[in-house]
Amino acid sequence: WHARGHVLLAGSEDATAWMWKVPEGSVMQIFSAHSASVSYGGFANGGRSVITASEDGTIRLWNPRAGTVEHCTHASPPHEPEAVTCLAP
Repeated sequence: WHARGHVLLAGSEDATAWMWKVPEGSVMQIFSAHSASVSYGGFANGGRSVITASEDGTIRLWNPRAGTVEHCTHASPPHEPEAVTCLAP
């Protein structure tokens, strides 16, 4: 949930994360750049950024308005990919 409420972020097995306006149920943004299931999604920087983690071993920082990746890091060396299943804010 966004700190101000009414906005929910959810990861999906189709390698995307969805940002929803609640209770209307309208889609605000779809984040698509991971290559495996998105196992974590949350808000960072006071809600001004979205962070996702994936079973592809990457962690991505997004611009939530534009839906673009601002930064990407690998949780493990590329030759040893491991899933990222959670993050602590």
